[in-house]
Amino acid sequence: MRARSWLGPLVLSIAVLACTSSRDPAPGSTSPAWPELPRTPEAADALIRACTARPLTGGGADTTSSEGLLRAIDDRPAALVAGAPGVVAWIQGFLDRAAAAGHDSAVLFGTYHDSGGQIEAFRRLIGPLGLRGLTHVAVEQLRADGAWRGVPADAQRGDDAAIGAWLARGDRGALSALAQRHAASDYAAWKFGYEASVLDLLVTARAAAVPLAGCDLPSSAQALLTGLPELARLRLRELHCLLSLGAAKGPRRMALLWGQAHVRREGLRRFLPPETAALSVYAIGYREGEWTTEATLGGRLALTDPLLIPLDPEGTEVAVLYPDGPLAANVDRVRAEASTGTPGLRVHVVGATGTLHIGDRAFPVGPDVQEIAVPAGEQAYVLAVDEVRFAGALHLPPGGGLDLTFDPAHRAVAWTERPPPAGSP
Repeated sequence: MRARSWLGPLVLSIAVLACTSSRDPAPGSTSPAWPELPRTPEAADALIRACTARPLTGGGADTTSSEGLLRAIDDRPAALVAGAPGVVAWIQGFLDRAAAAGHDSAVLFGTYHDSGGQIEAFRRLIGPLGLRGLTHVAVEQLRADGAWRGVPADAQRGDDAAIGAWLARGDRGALSALAQRHAASDYAAWKFGYEASVLDLLVTARAAAVPLAGCDLPSSAQALLTGLPELARLRLRELHCLLSLGAAKGPRRMALLWGQAHVRREGLRRFLPPETAALSVYAIGYREGEWTTEATLGGRLALTDPLLIPLDPEGTEVAVLYPDGPLAANVDRVRAEASTGTPGLRVHVVGATGTLHIGDRAFPVGPDVQEIAVPAGEQAYVLAVDEVRFAGALHLPPGGGLDLTFDPAHRAVAWTERPPPAGSP
């Protein structure tokens, strides 16, 4: 019993030293010092606690339920961001503010493992029309080399070499070998048929010159953790990811793709230094099944565009909803050949009345056509009518007009863009 009384503090002190050294690499080093991979629950718990640098409570992650998301839309319509360009710009602003303050930043993009479409959404986010200036992109679906002490090198060799060969030289042999390894190791991608979407991340990264890497613990090293509780294994995989990220000149701008459970406060975020600006993005959409959040939302929310919903007052957790499947409105967009009527927005609701929110303004709308003066450009809107909310982005052409007819009974929107009058500047 006396031996056990000092064993716990000893393990903890070793873990603290190892984790501290992992966050403070030696001068001139580009890689952190890795601790010993724990093999017992006690050692794993000590290392995880020693490396935890942030509070595990607070934030808005609990609002990602269907009721929570609808409540967030209703409570703060002026805080919503809509449209793909607007969503990218909002996240880019988060990265830019951190860099201006001299801090690292991390966008933690959380997906469900039954959704290949959410992988595609991340691919667009890191692509040529997405985020700028990223220094690190890492994905859970591929494996990162490790340097854990006490583990043979062969047991912690990931996909770094193959990914590097593809990104640097377009080595198709390396990509083919990587595809075979991925097919054997990523059961969810195989089960739900999105293996090609994962590989397309590499194609996009090469096209956009983005430094993409794997992030998960290699399978052979994970096999050494079979005696640990599941939550401990999850935390060690996350710690492996963060240890594997290389250094960068100036503040790092990171985008990490992981499952939603990993990007919550008790996951990856806990290991990031407090000065690192961390943004958790919860992807909603591109999923099937009656049990999903998407199915529950579908009867009450109809999207015409992607919608970003802030979940906490600090703006460090957001949900991004995509207009797909049960979340999508039935939209018929046309462009009129000639301008008719006055410039601006005209709204008509079929057989009902409701309230249209644009920014911090609210307008009553109904069966009679309502003319609304709004500035040109893209801005978020929410129309609450009966039990249905339509939401998306208004695209008002400069000097022109936009006619919207909402049909709540059929979740339909007729959308007509009117050009500026002839001869207008």
